[in-house]
Amino acid sequence: MGKSGYKWLTVAIRLCYNMMVFFGQHRHQIDAKNRFRIPSKYRGKFGDTIYLMLSTNCIYVLDDIGLEKRLATLSEVDIVDDSNLIELKSKIGSNTFDVADDGQGRFVLPDKLIKGAKINKNIVSVGAINWLEIWAEEQWEEFDKSRELKTMLAEATVKQ
Repeated sequence: MGKSGYKWLTVAIRLCYNMMVFFGQHRHQIDAKNRFRIPSKYRGKFGDTIYLMLSTNCIYVLDDIGLEKRLATLSEVDIVDDSNLIELKSKIGSNTFDVADDGQGRFVLPDKLIKGAKINKNIVSVGAINWLEIWAEEQWEEFDKSRELKTMLAEATVKQ
């Protein structure tokens, strides 16, 4: 089976079994060329290309399926009469990048995302269950201390 056939077989298996699960925190740094490595325990979950999407405080790291899921809701919405959704689609599109592996397991973070996520050098890769996030270390520390997990769980339970 060729490389392309293997890629699509992998995508089909993940679609059927939803095997993309991310847990934990991993502290590391970007190098002088703004490259980072996906933590080794997650490397096999991504192909040669990943999608980096700027969020409110961090950068989402997505594969083909994760990107499709994130964009599906926006794609289904009729935007003819909603200028806010048109602007949102433009913002999301202009802040999402497909990034290829450099052959040594490193990916380059675009400058726009580095600035948007306020990354200096130290980063934290955070498992967010269905996706991976990249945070500036300082931003993550502030977010992590801002609310207790038990409070957040209680609030989520009440909303259901």
